[in-house]
Amino acid sequence: MRAFFAVNLEPRVVEEIREIQNRFRHLEGIRWVHPERMHITLTFLGEIEQDRVDQLFRALAEPAREVAAFSLSFRGAGVFPSLKNPRVLWLGVDEGREELRQINSLIQEALSYKERDRRFSPHVTLGRRKKNADLHLDAGLLSDEIFCPSNQRVDRFHLMKSTLHPAGPIYEPLQEFFLKS
Repeated sequence: MRAFFAVNLEPRVVEEIREIQNRFRHLEGIRWVHPERMHITLTFLGEIEQDRVDQLFRALAEPAREVAAFSLSFRGAGVFPSLKNPRVLWLGVDEGREELRQINSLIQEALSYKERDRRFSPHVTLGRRKKNADLHLDAGLLSDEIFCPSNQRVDRFHLMKSTLHPAGPIYEPLQEFFLKS
């Protein structure tokens, strides 16, 4: 099964992010992320075996409790990998960025796994460039003035299962990891 670690978002925050996403809807060539699929990916695992789920829980349940719960806020829009070749349109994390990096490091350490020489950059994906689309973005659209008015308290993260379907992936939580409250 395909799996990843994520922080899931509260419905009111998702609604505000959807409103931000709507500001970009005039752009053509983007496949928009459905609001119910919005989250912050901490680490993508790819294909894992079912028996690995319990191993991951045992490896991370206690270390997760060493990280204090925190507040999360969102500010700034951007693209990966670059404005000249935008493949992902995202909303950035403002408050909570360091705590998310701490959780990402905790996961990496527990898995003895290093993310393919990429620096973890916490964000919520708003949309992805459609295959073969010629997408041109004006840098003026991407601004730190774009923000989500609400904060979210993060007191847990999840190991998620991702099942691919033609209409888009279906995400299902497999394990829940609580932080120190």
